[in-house]
Amino acid sequence: MAKGLTCRVCGYFMYAEREDDQPEGRWVYYVCQNRQKQCRNRQKVFEEYADRR
Repeated sequence: MAKGLTCRVCGYFMYAEREDDQPEGRWVYYVCQNRQKQCRNRQKVFEEYADRR
């Protein structure tokens, strides 16, 4: 499960569009939810598994 993120452009919440599991964590593809400003910001972030810290 993705941790969640805020948009760097407008500061609104982002949702996880896709998650690709890897041996040490996962790549998460986030998309901004702000539809009022038509913000289409996307980010790719690597998140480690919580039980492996």
